[in-house]
Amino acid sequence: MNPVQITIPREIPKCPFTQDLVMEAIIGICHHFFERESFLKYIDSGGRNCPLCRKKVEWYAEVPDFRDLLDKVVLVNPIKLEGEHRVKIHQEATSLEEGIVHNLFLIEKAAAAEHSFFGWCLDKDRDATQGIQGRINYDPVGSESQIQALSSQGALLKKLYDSFDYEECETIQEFVNKLLGKELNFFLYNLLLKEAFVHQTHESAQQVMGGEIKTRDFNADQVINDAEYGKKVRAVVGFVITLSLIIGISRKIFRLSSFIKRHNIFMNNQSV
Repeated sequence: MNPVQITIPREIPKCPFTQDLVMEAIIGICHHFFERESFLKYIDSGGRNCPLCRKKVEWYAEVPDFRDLLDKVVLVNPIKLEGEHRVKIHQEATSLEEGIVHNLFLIEKAAAAEHSFFGWCLDKDRDATQGIQGRINYDPVGSESQIQALSSQGALLKKLYDSFDYEECETIQEFVNKLLGKELNFFLYNLLLKEAFVHQTHESAQQVMGGEIKTRDFNADQVINDAEYGKKVRAVVGFVITLSLIIGISRKIFRLSSFIKRHNIFMNNQSV
């Protein structure tokens, strides 16, 4: 491949894998920088997407003397990357739902001073966890805005975070399935994200037009009670509909059997 011209940033970037300042640099086709050893380990294990922007890594290049070239334009020699275009398959043997885990990290940042869930994820799958954290760090302003928006829904936030029962799970994906497999948790998760988005929208409008940000105040226990009540109502309605269908089908079967019986009697009389 021909040499590629790149611009070295003014400040030393952090590697999304190690969260430390890059020492020996590798740059990808997307012009994101990585620590050489961590990037090559990621590629060797099957990674084919940038952990920050998810773009396919078609080539990468080493940047010698990286720290002496800050804020300069240089030429690098790209190395073409062969192999299947895929997101890394993690230890649980299925693709991790990274979008959900990303949101769970933000929820923990908004809800707790100690990030024990994040630490647990690091122990279970370091590469995946560092990649997701790298995406959060890539846009610190946007991430902080999301965290503040989640914090505005304190009652909902605490109720969902109190359900983070991950200690007995073997993998991150198992925990995600366990957490959101419960209907109430799934309801709280979606409601929390929706209200956080509404808060961010109001905040953006307030910055442009002025005025006061209006945040709906939820009683988490009441929300759950309403959800439980709705679940019971849906169960009753479903039972009534099912019963009606069974009765209707039974009537049709009875009418059909009566018709067949009358028809057989008629045919027997005709034979006589």
